[in-house]
Amino acid sequence: MPAEERYGASGDLVVRHARVLPMAFGGAVRGSPPTLPEVPDGAVAVVAGRIAYVGADTDLPAPLRALPTLDAAGRAVLPGLVDCHTHVPFAAWRADEHAERLAGATYAAQQGGEGGRPRGIARSAAQLAAAADADVLAFSHHRLGECLAAGTTTVELKSGYGLQAAQEMRLLALMQRLAAEVPQRVVRTGLFLHGPPPPPGREAWAQRVVSELMPRALAQGLLDGVDAFVEAIAYRLEDAVPLIEAAQRAGLATHLHAAQLEPSAAAAWAASRGLTSVDHLDHLDPDGVRALAASPTVAVLLPGATFLTGGATRPPARALLAAGACVAVATDLNPGTSPLTSLPEAAALACRLFELTMEEALAAVTVNAAAALGLGHEVGSLEVGKRGDLVVLEGDEPALLVYRLGHPAVETVVAAGRIAYRRSDGGAKAS
Repeated sequence: MPAEERYGASGDLVVRHARVLPMAFGGAVRGSPPTLPEVPDGAVAVVAGRIAYVGADTDLPAPLRALPTLDAAGRAVLPGLVDCHTHVPFAAWRADEHAERLAGATYAAQQGGEGGRPRGIARSAAQLAAAADADVLAFSHHRLGECLAAGTTTVELKSGYGLQAAQEMRLLALMQRLAAEVPQRVVRTGLFLHGPPPPPGREAWAQRVVSELMPRALAQGLLDGVDAFVEAIAYRLEDAVPLIEAAQRAGLATHLHAAQLEPSAAAAWAASRGLTSVDHLDHLDPDGVRALAASPTVAVLLPGATFLTGGATRPPARALLAAGACVAVATDLNPGTSPLTSLPEAAALACRLFELTMEEALAAVTVNAAAALGLGHEVGSLEVGKRGDLVVLEGDEPALLVYRLGHPAVETVVAAGRIAYRRSDGGAKAS
């Protein structure tokens, strides 16, 4: 029987003899993290899916030594990674649009369609509408499996490719199915203000989302948060404000796509209203930097989209960190501008494109990414009481996570105390 089935099957597991980096700072990291705390010969014990011990292996209590054991053999152990921005589920890729951009097309122009052919978000909506539920689920399972193999144990899913009420509700139902079927902790976000709205137009759709769609999704228990794409090609800030305010009253996490394509006041407004996160920020201005530094709102950077759209303007990451903002990094996994499933590769891109250090990048995909979803109490660090999610790297250096491009340096992934992924070419051994 495979080790994945034998060990940790009940959510009880102890990982021993590891270089443990708990990423525990008493909350999200603002600005650059201090020296990363570590336990050189450490252990992490998980009981019934929750962390019961983090500390020196020599101090591991006797009852926990009897748990099913994974010997890390000195390898680095990190918290399970948190991908706080994806656009799963979707039905198909749009590689030809990337080829068009390489030949000179722009993302903004593609959103308007070319020669009567749907492009951009509208095309993904058409692909989704034409696909059976089983096909969308199968495609999305493959993508989330790739995320898992790269160390992602918590993942945010967004709707947004429905573009009308029935399809948006369908996406939320598919997200619920995925949440029940994958090992990861899934967060469900309604990106109800995304692409071209249905007739009679943008304002009417934004009002209908607040009065009908969001209440319906809440009544069915399908929603953890909401999001809106605030750009000239999509929605205005004034369109999004009623949705964000209604979501905050309902206790949901709140997010904005902002300043991706042009400067705007949306990020500063989001910070002033305490949104959970504001994402992209390629064109963030100094006022936005100052506002985020003074706010609990997390700045989520998406280097995959910056890189693959060929954007010459990049988020002011160093200014955000210097000012004391909380910075996270995510894949932005989507079929149009960031077909990226590996959070380590997103972190590596952030290091080179945005000048993050290794320590900043690790915080950005763990404890800070958890804060970007409002889940800092639940995931993102190795602390007693949190969900038993962790990643065993293929060696003892944490820098491996942002080093092995094209080959995630992940040996074993534990989700809620169960071995959810294990590389077939050897490494950490269960006993």
